[in-house]
Amino acid sequence: MGTSYNDIISLALHSIQDYKLDILYQRSFDDWMQHLALFMIRGLDRFDNCKVDLSKRDDTLMEFESELSMIEQGIIADYTALMWLDKEMLDVRQITGMLQNGREANRFSEANLMNAKSVMRRNIISDIDTKQVHYSLKNMNSSWFD
Repeated sequence: MGTSYNDIISLALHSIQDYKLDILYQRSFDDWMQHLALFMIRGLDRFDNCKVDLSKRDDTLMEFESELSMIEQGIIADYTALMWLDKEMLDVRQITGMLQNGREANRFSEANLMNAKSVMRRNIISDIDTKQVHYSLKNMNSSWFD
């Protein structure tokens, strides 16, 4: 038995707080899980140095064929949270509100929020990159240095 999507999504949810996800969870666990799994799947191709073939998975059973290590699960969870953040940042309602709002205080507030999200996104990417470098070094063949 491989690693369940639920294991990874549970890790990702430690980084995500979204009332819309909470409402979806209350309505339908299956829809909630499917929705979050799509963020996870979107991020998989970014984990390009994974020693496990992440394409070997069953999206119906919602599990990977292989048992993923905790560091692999953590990196995928981080990418899941990043894909969720990208969706939040590209929400046309926020962007339109920022452009159309005539009141200066709200416009600056929305712009500051967007800027803060951009900084947070860069920090998340930097953190994931560092984890992937450590992952690569840990899994590098020691005979390569001989």
